[in-house]
Amino acid sequence: VVVALKALDHIRRDYRNLETTYTPQQLRGFISTSSPSNLVTMRPVFHNHGLSESVQRSIFGGTAVDNEVFEKWSPFHIIEKCQTKCEGNLGDFFPKICIVHGTADKTVPVSEAYAFEKLLKRLGVQHTSRIYEGWSHTDPILEAPMRGNHKYHRDVLDLVRQWTGEDRTKVFPTNFDENHPHLGPICPSLLVQAAR
Repeated sequence: VVVALKALDHIRRDYRNLETTYTPQQLRGFISTSSPSNLVTMRPVFHNHGLSESVQRSIFGGTAVDNEVFEKWSPFHIIEKCQTKCEGNLGDFFPKICIVHGTADKTVPVSEAYAFEKLLKRLGVQHTSRIYEGWSHTDPILEAPMRGNHKYHRDVLDLVRQWTGEDRTKVFPTNFDENHPHLGPICPSLLVQAAR
């Protein structure tokens, strides 16, 4: 999420006359996977993972000591500020959001997902969550698929189907088949565990 926001800001600065061809309301849904939604509360976590205060500030810009630069890029704070700046119901403005997180995530604690979920509920933004028991920060995209577990991919496909309202038989002629030969483990679980 943060990388996407930074990239959009660079594009906006480089192409000042660039206009978007879509509105947030046209997005059918957004999946936040293992994401740090509140960059202010994540600052000490980033620091504990080796990102010093100066490195964090160089990533997000600014030199101020306060939290302003972090709030500028924080999805939590951006959505919270929309409550006062956006006209109407935020649920009508934002796309449906799905928060995906693992309970064993040490990079971005699962408390980030719970806090973001609480904010979305308070502001009336449609959301759902998938909390995977025992999964780490990278399990959805790395360790689980390597072990042949494609629960995350099945959930993403189900969300796309739900959000687009498409008839399953037309767009996706078959259901997600976790037993398909290409979806099996690609290395022994012992190696995946050792790589953690």
